[in-house]
Amino acid sequence: MYLGSQSIEDTIGTIGSNLQEIYGRKFDYLAINTKSNLLSEKEVRKAINYAINKQEIINTVYNGKYLQADNPLEYGSYLYNKSSSYEFNQEKAKKTLQNAGWNYMNGTWQKKREYSTLRLRINLLVQSTNEARVKVAEIIKRNLEEVGIQVNIISARDWTYENNIKNKNYDIVITRSYCRIKPRSF
Repeated sequence: MYLGSQSIEDTIGTIGSNLQEIYGRKFDYLAINTKSNLLSEKEVRKAINYAINKQEIINTVYNGKYLQADNPLEYGSYLYNKSSSYEFNQEKAKKTLQNAGWNYMNGTWQKKREYSTLRLRINLLVQSTNEARVKVAEIIKRNLEEVGIQVNIISARDWTYENNIKNKNYDIVITRSYCRIKPRSF
């Protein structure tokens, strides 16, 4: 339908038009390199998930127009399980790290492993040409640093970004996916 200079909102309710919101299948997400020495620990990944304020990202970067998804399954699918979500809780993030043997000392989380000391510092890869993702990376960095996890944002141009993903040269990357399959609801 050609709207000319009218916005979609101006046409709602006129001559048979109506507005219907539907859930999309495109989503930005954090891909975590579980082969990383630090991120191979499930508890570290859980703590990161608790520490990130996803609703703040939706509200400030995407103007509240998107939904938080904790997995790539569509809402309404019989496979979708809301109980597996991680609510924003920075105290729970810290407690998860403590319970996994991490100690907060000298401004960083540390853990002894095989005669060496690990420090919880991660590299967050983001595509520099995508302004929204750069803003998301900055919020994630701030959220994680609020719980003591040090973050280095690696802002890479398109080719370098794709090459780093291909070679798994990242700890965490902000990327996008499109789920073409819609699971049947029963």
